[in-house]
Amino acid sequence: MNEESASDKAIKRSADTVSPPPSRKTTPTLTDKDALYHELIVVLDEAGVLPSDWTKCNMFNYPNRSDILVNFYVKDPEQDPLALIDSHIIKSYRVTDCGDRWAVENT
Repeated sequence: MNEESASDKAIKRSADTVSPPPSRKTTPTLTDKDALYHELIVVLDEAGVLPSDWTKCNMFNYPNRSDILVNFYVKDPEQDPLALIDSHIIKSYRVTDCGDRWAVENT
């Protein structure tokens, strides 16, 4: 028979009584399914800051704030052309709702 040792039982008891850490609150994001996402892409394009070669975009819509953080992932222009894995840089902007218009600033 293969009985558990006392230390194995203690480890199992300890694991059963440990609760997982509390989950972190996440910031709501806009996706390409949201009309505001597309509106902000146009705003950034009209402001002349929309990267033409972005591969991914995250928009963080913080509660109780009038601005939205927009991060564009762009292929790193300094990357070695022989690199096997693409590296990216992040271009960040804050788009603020000023009531009658959007204001765009680099972060």
